[in-house]
Amino acid sequence: MFYVIAAYSALSQRVGTRQYEEARRYHRELWRHTPLAGQEVAVARRAVAEFWSCQELFWRPWLMKNGEIEGFQHFTAARSAGRGVVAVFPHFGMPYALFPIMRRFGIDCWVVASPNHYEELPNPRGYLARFLRFSWGYIDLMGAGRAIPRAGAPGTLGAFDRVLGLLHDGATVSIAFDSVGSTPTPFLGRTISLASGPSKLSHETEAMVVPFVIRRRRHHPVLRFAPPLDPREFKDATALQAAIAVVMERWALELPEAVWALEDQPGGPPLIQGPVSASKSA
Repeated sequence: MFYVIAAYSALSQRVGTRQYEEARRYHRELWRHTPLAGQEVAVARRAVAEFWSCQELFWRPWLMKNGEIEGFQHFTAARSAGRGVVAVFPHFGMPYALFPIMRRFGIDCWVVASPNHYEELPNPRGYLARFLRFSWGYIDLMGAGRAIPRAGAPGTLGAFDRVLGLLHDGATVSIAFDSVGSTPTPFLGRTISLASGPSKLSHETEAMVVPFVIRRRRHHPVLRFAPPLDPREFKDATALQAAIAVVMERWALELPEAVWALEDQPGGPPLIQGPVSASKSA
């Protein structure tokens, strides 16, 4: 199937399919202020192939459950501090693989889940609805009640307060880095507005931050941990947010075709919504 996907990505570029053209426009903007500026044609072609390769694995749970971990020592080092852990990830590659991989390696974790997993969709038989229903099979691997809705229901604790309590109790909570919010974050030559959750929660509870990303090694996913960040070493949540962004930026540049547009986020793709940073415009 991967050979078929490679052939399709080449055809997609040659005939200018909608998917390829949208990817080309997105990657032109995303890398405009980076060393990858001007490479959007090659990146877009690879992005088409990467998207369908990730989809191929997503619908095959027996492959997702055989995922591996790189840098496990970084996670265990964070846990050994005796505090909570904020495991923060970007929506690069195939983030749903985090659930079967953590289950396989015995990582006890809660996760802050996107509201679209709880909302009724206008087309319940459409592809997106089927995708979200199937994704719950992966999320449920973490155990009942381990998914925390990002927006709390009336009369219940919001996600921030629930996670705050969990981290104070020494738990591990996984939160996305690239969700839209109000925190100015330096990223790929821009200052973009992202949610402050990971950095603010860590700073308030002194929980260790362990960034991770999911990569694809041909027919199975690999969870890669980065060295932990100690919030005590940063003057405030803003400085910690910038440090997390440095790790995410390195991963983005390393495999640009796996950086998705996230068009369902409020305001459009969050990673290209922001002014050029002062250092780039000078």
